Amino acid sequence: MLDRLIPMLNGLLSLPWWGYVLVALAFAHLTIVSVTIFLHRHQAHRALDLHPIVSHFFRFWLWLTTGMITRDWVAIHRKHHAKVETPEDPHSPQQVGVKKVLWDGISLYRAESKDLETLEKYGHGTPQDWLERKLYVPHTGKGIVLMLLDAASRARLNSALERFQRLHTVYTMKQKLQAIWHRSVATHEHLLHALQEWCREAEATGIQALREFALKLRTYSLAQPTP
Repeated sequence: MLDRLIPMLNGLLSLPWWGYVLVALAFAHLTIVSVTIFLHRHQAHRALDLHPIVSHFFRFWLWLTTGMITRDWVAIHRKHHAKVETPEDPHSPQQVGVKKVLWDGISLYRAESKDLETLEKYGHGTPQDWLERKLYVPHTGKGIVLMLLDAASRARLNSALERFQRLHTVYTMKQKLQAIWHRSVATHEHLLHALQEWCREAEATGIQALREFALKLRTYSLAQPTP
């Protein structure tokens, strides 16, 4: 990551190599603080109040550096406390092992974030404003891309997307499908309807890979959430 940060900072800062190391450490520390203060204490446990500007800074920073969706993290953490060390605990060392939690915790998070019942039951009170609905949730991974790509790389990416329309279409459809899975209002019926619409749109593009994927997606069934 450091070799990506250095080109990004060139032109803004002129530092020796150890200066860039300190900047990288500062970025990492700020991310940890954002998780601890904003996600954990402020959002999940309501243990402290933050000024809206401070709150949004943390939310923006987490989107930029981790791609974390506030509602998902809060819901999963609250469920952890409600079901601690039981088979329903999303990240229990007793259930899946300490090694799994420490080294592959992100896969546990991603798996649980697909459980709509968890998000609905435990994700209440989290931000649902315009920015959350239009930027942070549907474009959850783009912050990291912007953070890691230098200006020249971003320019090459934009050029490729503009030049190759088919690539742009596939990329756009991928982003739409990802947004469906992270939609804040996602009952079984809403999710099924959204997926059907996505499949129709994918087939209408005329791109063979998208059409084949849409046909395969239609063969899957969505499990009804348990009451």
